[in-house]
Amino acid sequence: MRYLVTHLKAPWPQGTAVGDVVDFDEVPAWAIGKCTAAGEGSVASAARATAGPDLQIELDDARRALAVTQDDLKRQSEFLEGLQSQLREAGEELRAANDAKAKAEKEAAELRALLDAASQPSNAPVDRAALETEAKALGVDFSPNIGDKKLAERIAEAKAAKQ
Repeated sequence: MRYLVTHLKAPWPQGTAVGDVVDFDEVPAWAIGKCTAAGEGSVASAARATAGPDLQIELDDARRALAVTQDDLKRQSEFLEGLQSQLREAGEELRAANDAKAKAEKEAAELRALLDAASQPSNAPVDRAALETEAKALGVDFSPNIGDKKLAERIAEAKAAKQ
């Protein structure tokens, strides 16, 4: 089909001027808006329009640049995925460390409480016979060589369990 050249800012065949008629099988993207359909009786004044060697070189360069850019993008994407994986692992390790820290702090507080209780002197004399009687009444098993403090703890546990 023949087209009338209306603008020159395109890779027209060499020597083409505004008003010339060129012949295309189909209008290339670069020529859209720069030409209009010519009548059937128009004679092509320029050689059959084809992409010149300069345009082909530029197109090849653009394709190579695009391939390089896509390769770079793929490498950067893989690198970022690796960083995200490392970040997830570090987050999991941090959560585990925080959990271990909280557990250790709880255990330390319990041990401090036991130490404080053990270090405070008992002002009241302990009636061993009364402790043993109370333990038997509550059904607490104990050996005869158990300490008074330990026996008192077991009695307290048994009372708490019955409530």
